[in-house]
Amino acid sequence: MPSIEARLKTLGSYLVERPPVFFGTLPVSPDKCELFYGKQGAVRRLNLATASQDELKVLSDSCDKATFGLAQEDVHDESYRKAGKLDNADFAMHFNVVEAGLLEVISDELFEGKKKKAPICAELYKLNVYGEGSFFKPHLDTPRGKTMFGSLVITFPTKHEGGVLTFRHEGKEWSVDSGKLCAEKEELSAVYAAFYSDVEHEVLPVRKGYRVTVTYNLYFESPKQVGNRIHADGSALRAAFADLIEDTTFMSNGGCLGFGLRHQYPLNKSQYIARDHERRWGRPEVKYVPGPELRALEQYLKGGDALLKQVCDELKLKTSLGIVYRDPNEQVEVLCPQVVDLDDPEPRTLEGEDCIHDSLIHWLCYWYGGKVLPNRDGWDSEMEVEWVTDSPKVNAVRQKYMAYGNEPQKAYTYFRICLFVTVGPEGLRETLDD
Repeated sequence: MPSIEARLKTLGSYLVERPPVFFGTLPVSPDKCELFYGKQGAVRRLNLATASQDELKVLSDSCDKATFGLAQEDVHDESYRKAGKLDNADFAMHFNVVEAGLLEVISDELFEGKKKKAPICAELYKLNVYGEGSFFKPHLDTPRGKTMFGSLVITFPTKHEGGVLTFRHEGKEWSVDSGKLCAEKEELSAVYAAFYSDVEHEVLPVRKGYRVTVTYNLYFESPKQVGNRIHADGSALRAAFADLIEDTTFMSNGGCLGFGLRHQYPLNKSQYIARDHERRWGRPEVKYVPGPELRALEQYLKGGDALLKQVCDELKLKTSLGIVYRDPNEQVEVLCPQVVDLDDPEPRTLEGEDCIHDSLIHWLCYWYGGKVLPNRDGWDSEMEVEWVTDSPKVNAVRQKYMAYGNEPQKAYTYFRICLFVTVGPEGLRETLDD
């Protein structure tokens, strides 16, 4: 019989998923390539299936300079992105993603292993034109709302070379050469690519012609969900989980398993929740309860994260999401019920003393009801966790704050989103109420 440690490692290995990006070609009729565009009352009409290079140049010249998101602002920098763009108010097309059946394809491909999945919708975002020499360096899309999970890019059949759309995620890479794919098809076709927001991607330089794309933001439409089958990876994960909890030597008194989420999710900062100034340092009387944003996030998990949540639900194991902060100086981790606003000025002082005084750990525990996790540095642990998987390093979010000791100084901390699974004692493993 393999050791518990080996079986926990096996359990983590089953948290695999399909690629977080998929693409293909889509047959289109010429009328679906009709584009109407213009600003300030002047409207032009162009068919992207038959447009000449001169007509595409007119379209390109009509575009604004494309920007990109940086620190929650739109920035124009042609050393990073060189392209043209039209906002959704400045163009219209006969092409319709719903009629084309792409939303059904996206649901089937991106929501692997979910017992229930939310209906999704596509919101028209922008039209982009990449002429010769245009490009977009590696970047992540900025989620434009809590329910946005990804993007859909349609590349229309204009003649072009280069402009390859390249994706990278967790050491893997995928490339979409739309110019080549369209040219190889005997029937008129567009190229589509759908991907999660946390997948890095770039557009390589266009060597010739014009690459014209329309981008849609993808959202979960509502929490109401419909059924879906479990794929093979879900069955393997469930079997590994069941094998562990059926073993009487595994967590015989019950315990908690920790999993770092594999995908990124947008969360807002929250102000402090501890207002009782009589509490002792590090021993808050406030009960630890995940904040409303984390509870809502459970409905919108992606890929392997959603698969893990589903399997735990089926095994009647209680799950909860938490924010794990790490103090790089003390090598200690604290579990918090929300993303902390380290710029929040209100909890800076407590009866004349600085709150972030030498120790971020004390501050998080006192003001936010944080719990110290197991560590090697002598801190008393308030919650025992058996870690199964960590989050990818790219998912760690860096936050700056002012630390107050003898004098103020800038300091940094990192946090990641994790899912915790409560396992009951031998004979009473189920912890999820019906």
